[in-house]
Amino acid sequence: MQLWVAAIFLLLLGAPAVADETAAALSRVPAALDGAEAAFASCPQPETAIRGRKAVLDARAFLAAARTNPGVMLILNEKMELIRSVLETCVQFKKIAEEYRSKCQGEVRLGMSAAQVRQSLWCEPTKIMTTETPGHRREEWIYTANPRAAWLGRPEGFLYFTDGKLTSIERAATP
Repeated sequence: MQLWVAAIFLLLLGAPAVADETAAALSRVPAALDGAEAAFASCPQPETAIRGRKAVLDARAFLAAARTNPGVMLILNEKMELIRSVLETCVQFKKIAEEYRSKCQGEVRLGMSAAQVRQSLWCEPTKIMTTETPGHRREEWIYTANPRAAWLGRPEGFLYFTDGKLTSIERAATP
């Protein structure tokens, strides 16, 4: 987490705010971009990491131009703002991933209770279907894919409970 904080701190100090920033401000930008690039390498959400790395590449190109053309400073500033924003998004995704992994660990096993399953990798289901019959209660826990959260590695499939105990596991096949 310290790498993320360092990258954001460098960006806050190193980003040119207006077109009349000095050469000293421009000299701090490469270190800020290096820090951001390192942070994006460990961003858990792939699309966000790619977006961040592209913004860093763009900023490097504009940095070279800004050294000779002060008008490019405004564009560089916009790129640095985008990098800051994407870094903040990566930090949020990192927190989500850490929270998920801290409370959702381990495989499911037949005989587990609902509370135990909620602490496994399967965690919270997308939907629960309940069937009541004389003397029994059956639940079907449905876990569907969420393309926006696939990076969490959450399993897909169905878990079946009878009278509060896991009695069947149906996993989605990976292509």
